[in-house]
Amino acid sequence: MRMIGILGGYGDIGKRIVKRLMDRYTILIGGRNALLKQETFMDKGNLRFQNVDIYNPTQLLEFVKSCKLVINCTGPSWKNQGIVEKACMENNIHLLDIGFPEPIKHYKGEKVGRTILYGVGTSPGLSGLLQIYLGQDFDSIEEMNVFFGGRDTFTKVAAEDYLHGITNEKNIPLAMWKQSKVVLNSKLRLQEKVIPFFNDTVNVYPYVDEESLLVVDRLKPQKGTWNLVVEGKKMNKLLDQARIFYPDRSSAAIHLLCEGSQLEMLGKESYVIFLIEIKGITSGNKRVKTLMLKAKSQADLTSMVVAESVEHVLGGNIENGIKSLSEISKASDFIKSFVDKMDEVKSYIYDSSIDQLNYLQEGEI
Repeated sequence: MRMIGILGGYGDIGKRIVKRLMDRYTILIGGRNALLKQETFMDKGNLRFQNVDIYNPTQLLEFVKSCKLVINCTGPSWKNQGIVEKACMENNIHLLDIGFPEPIKHYKGEKVGRTILYGVGTSPGLSGLLQIYLGQDFDSIEEMNVFFGGRDTFTKVAAEDYLHGITNEKNIPLAMWKQSKVVLNSKLRLQEKVIPFFNDTVNVYPYVDEESLLVVDRLKPQKGTWNLVVEGKKMNKLLDQARIFYPDRSSAAIHLLCEGSQLEMLGKESYVIFLIEIKGITSGNKRVKTLMLKAKSQADLTSMVVAESVEHVLGGNIENGIKSLSEISKASDFIKSFVDKMDEVKSYIYDSSIDQLNYLQEGEI
């Protein structure tokens, strides 16, 4: 019997994925101390455990060959160097990677007999699919504005992936898309701004990243902005300080984000929001639509995205090949199924701009 394998199944996101899948599949959980960590799951049910270090080729091969699909939650994701992807490709095994490993992109275009998906998470991942879903009914798009963020804590792995991401040369801060190119503008950053659905005033960090450009290529907007939204004055200061420390003082930067976010969250509930606004033309008429999606935390939302991706891959709804989640051809089917199944997610689409939202009636996706 071949199983669903989860590498890094004892981490913050991995544990959530296990709990979402364990009632439907036999799960093989891999980790460096798997046998010592079985107590993480009180009701073992259909769970199996195996010691595996992804940097040990023999152990990784043994793990992969026991699975029909592998989910890679090991991190920091940028350090994995596409090791798991290569093992799954060579052994014809489906793979979902919540990270964005750079080396695997060099294999895009090669024919493979299984689905190799990376960026299977909240952002990148769900973020790109939501933009494509909302924009698909427009004949042309004049402007799109994307806001993502809220209030949450950092784990060590999440902090390191975040810091690596914002300092990566493919992530351009204080940037937007305009007149068919990336444009820099320091005035794009906003402080203590009021945005609908966010609980407090927020700071806005604009950027253009690899997924932004994938969306631009697909939707062809004339203008686009993508913004990280951070709630809490203290958290904004911590992010700025961590940017200064990283990468020369990476340990200090990671500690600062982890400890600071936990202190900032004392007595508060976490939440994460997507707010996506698109203005354009449909059948000769001007139109504006705004999508809002809210979940308890980014880790929860990522586990939901992975669980939905498992269903689509094993059901044959995502074509074979190497691609990021936001590049799949059936974005609309994925989002509709995702919203229908995930009761923990609140989602609405409005026929109005973000500025008008406080005065309008809700309309569900």
